[in-house]
Amino acid sequence: MSVRRSRPKPKSSRAVNSNDLLRAILDKDNSDRRIVILRALWRLILKKGYANTSLTEIANKAQISPSHLAYYFRTKEAILLELYRALFNALLAGITTRRDEPPEKQCARLASYAFLEPAIPLKDRSIVLELIGLAVHNPRLRRSTFDYAKQMVTYLRDLFAKTPRAFDLSADDAALLASSLWSGLLTSSYYHKQFDRSHARDLFHRTLLILAGLADNKERSTSSSQRQRGALREKAEHPSNGTCDTRFPGSAA
Repeated sequence: MSVRRSRPKPKSSRAVNSNDLLRAILDKDNSDRRIVILRALWRLILKKGYANTSLTEIANKAQISPSHLAYYFRTKEAILLELYRALFNALLAGITTRRDEPPEKQCARLASYAFLEPAIPLKDRSIVLELIGLAVHNPRLRRSTFDYAKQMVTYLRDLFAKTPRAFDLSADDAALLASSLWSGLLTSSYYHKQFDRSHARDLFHRTLLILAGLADNKERSTSSSQRQRGALREKAEHPSNGTCDTRFPGSAA
C-alpha cells in the first residue's frame, strides 16, 4: 500500500533575525523562495503601489506560478504583513538593542536613523510612508503600527528618563515630541525635493540633546549663531518685494 506524503511546510521567515531578514530582502540572493516573494512585493509597491499590485504580478515578479506562490502565502495581505514586520522590526532592533549606551550616544544613533539610514537605501524610503498609509484602513496593519509606535515611544521615554531634560519636560512629553519630530522629518524628506538630509539630521540630533537637557551652553550658542546666519542667508537669497516684513522677531520697529 502506498503511503501519501504531505508536503513539508515552508519555513517561515519570522524565525530569522529581523536585521538579517531585511538585508536578505534588499539583497539579490534567490535561494529562499519566501524572501524572493517578499522582495517582489517590495519592488512592486515602490513601482506602482500596493493597491495596484495583484497576486499574479507578485508571482510573475518572483518568477513563480500563482499556485506556487499560494504554497508560501495564501493572500496578498499575508505577504504585506510579513514584509511590514521585517521592515519595522529591523528598524526597532537597530535602535533599541543598545539601551545600555550613554544617552548622548543613543541620541546620535537616533539621528542617524532619522531617515531610515543605514537600514534601507534612500531611494526605497517611500515604502515606509506607503505602509503607514495602508495601516489607516487595515486593522491588522493598524495594530502592528500601534505596537511599533508604542515600543518606539517606550524606548524614547526610557532614554529621556535617564537625562535631566529641558523645559521641565516629563520623560513622556519629551518622548512624544521626539517621535513627532522624527515622523515629520521623515515625511518631509520624501515630499520636499530640496530637503537637505545632512542639515536636518544635525538639527534633529541637536534637538534631541536639547530635549534631553544635554546640550551645553557652547552648543546652544553655536546653534543660535547658525540660525541667525541661516536667516540672513535666506533673506539675501529671497529679498523682500516690499509686501512682507523681513525683520527678525523682536527687532525694533
